[in-house]
Amino acid sequence: MVYGLKEISLFLFDLQNKPLNNKKRLHLHTSASRISYFQESHTNMEMRISRSLHNCMDIIMYNLGYLPHGDKSITTLASTTLESFDQAYRLLRPLGWMSVLCYPGHPQGAIETQQVLTWIDNHQNHFELVEKSLGPTPSNLSPIFLLLRSRKTHSFVSDQLIC
Repeated sequence: MVYGLKEISLFLFDLQNKPLNNKKRLHLHTSASRISYFQESHTNMEMRISRSLHNCMDIIMYNLGYLPHGDKSITTLASTTLESFDQAYRLLRPLGWMSVLCYPGHPQGAIETQQVLTWIDNHQNHFELVEKSLGPTPSNLSPIFLLLRSRKTHSFVSDQLIC
């Protein structure tokens, strides 16, 4: 019996065009089968990702904050990030993964980081915090990496197992 890698789909969301264009240039040389770019909020994930993939995503990754060397007035916001976390839970397959990189070193990032950590504490029935680590020089301003695992154990649609 021969096992192959399953087809990979990537969905990239960013409010700014520059990082998406940078990613497009990098992906010209990759073998990822399907890459979709959305210059919009991550709160649109559920709407933009095909319903056939809901409850089937292996991992959802967040890189919060602002674009380095970019417009620092354009940042992710706690309210939209937390809304997208709720969507991520519905998009993830059973026991799927979510990674979050927070940057508390700027004012909006500090607010967002605190609210992300509170959200995780309040959603322990949905996610297990597997890892929490600080950047290379730990301080209150260091980036924080969070790795979470969905506590969903199965996905059913009309009593039929999916994914």
